[in-house]
Amino acid sequence: MKQVELQSEHRRALESIVVHAGARDSRLGIAAGVVVSLSCLAVAAYAVHEKSPGVAIAIVTTTLVSLVGVFVSGSRSSKQERDQKAAENPAPGAHPSPSTPTNPSAPAA
Repeated sequence: MKQVELQSEHRRALESIVVHAGARDSRLGIAAGVVVSLSCLAVAAYAVHEKSPGVAIAIVTTTLVSLVGVFVSGSRSSKQERDQKAAENPAPGAHPSPSTPTNPSAPAA
């Protein structure tokens, strides 16, 4: 019984480390996004100052498209990871979600 308790405590400690690392990585990603965005805005402002509005528009547009792309990609991968974990560890009494693939060879009802 003592071994089971030690294993359970070890598992919880590892889960805590993973959760804290994920939160830290998320904050670092947001900080990096802010730095990149502000840097690009500064360069765009300089381009406007130098009378190159086309360059400024291109910089701002590509920065926004890139940031939105990263956000959407991260959101999708997070959702896929959550769905995969939910499929691997269904809650007791839970029904399969509509996105859960069914057996294609099973006869239709």
